[in-house]
Amino acid sequence: MLINSNDNSRKVRTYADCVRYNESTDDYTVIFRYENDNDETVFVAIGDDNDLDGGVIEGEPPTSFNPGGGTFEIVFDGGQLTWSLTTNGSTNNSSVSSSNQSGTGECDAKTDADYTLYPNPVIGDELTITQNESEVSIVHILDMYGRILATDDGFDGNNKTIIINMSRRNLYPDGMYIVKIVSQDQVKTYNIIKE
Repeated sequence: MLINSNDNSRKVRTYADCVRYNESTDDYTVIFRYENDNDETVFVAIGDDNDLDGGVIEGEPPTSFNPGGGTFEIVFDGGQLTWSLTTNGSTNNSSVSSSNQSGTGECDAKTDADYTLYPNPVIGDELTITQNESEVSIVHILDMYGRILATDDGFDGNNKTIIINMSRRNLYPDGMYIVKIVSQDQVKTYNIIKE
């Protein structure tokens, strides 16, 4: 059942960001994320329109999707886990799903050949970004609406690590952010979560 949906509503999008292994309990935690581009909260009851399929041990998806976005965690057995969400998208219902399983998209860091960002999610106040190859580049932190919240030009070709202070709760409330790194020949973007 959808509440606060109309013909002009946009669908709520879902993502499975990462999985971490819980050594003490021998299970896994997946961090799911949603993005709601509507100006109002969308409500979807647990059921056929808002369902987790797989080896859930603990947790359930949200039923209230605030404007902007949010995250939640599910503890599961490590097998295939899929979140299916059906919301109104323009003039008809639109279903999206996100899945993950153990061994894919680990939560500790976002890493590629050029940069490593950790921790992800940012639970404390600092995000550390390390270059894997030295180059001059500028780092922008953006919110989900594309607004630049901070800029750091600390990558000068010599410095290989910068730390972004995310302690200001009024500027960095819990949620998802985009890290945009611009060098002379490329632009790289990474999604991070602040908790």
